[in-house]
Amino acid sequence: MPDYERADRFLNVDLLPALQEVNNAVPAVNKNCTSTLPPTCKDALITLNTAMIDLGNAITNNQKDIPVCIGQAVSQFQNDWQTMEQGLSTAIQGFQQNNRSLIVDGLQRYAVVAQYMKPDVDRINTAEQTCSKTL
Repeated sequence: MPDYERADRFLNVDLLPALQEVNNAVPAVNKNCTSTLPPTCKDALITLNTAMIDLGNAITNNQKDIPVCIGQAVSQFQNDWQTMEQGLSTAIQGFQQNNRSLIVDGLQRYAVVAQYMKPDVDRINTAEQTCSKTL
């Protein structure tokens, strides 16, 4: 299979369902994680964190299917993704410990790195266009 088809399969078959799960979970975080940090924020964070872990696992479990032409861009995305997920984990831990500063720290870490997601995805899409379409 040509690298372009491998890249397309990895992105649209292996990752897309998990990414849609994440996209479905984000609105609840945006709605519920207000400055008062109500308990519904914790629930929304847990749902989003689970979805983010699923996408991280999809990347890890399909490493051998990532063609070299998108490999570096996917690696950068994965690093940023893991940092965001760690921020969510920190915020959830803050809820469990009733520690507001830990919650805020985790949410800030998540938000700072989240701004790099669009550029990361754009890099992957640009890299995909360089993939060979022939064997």
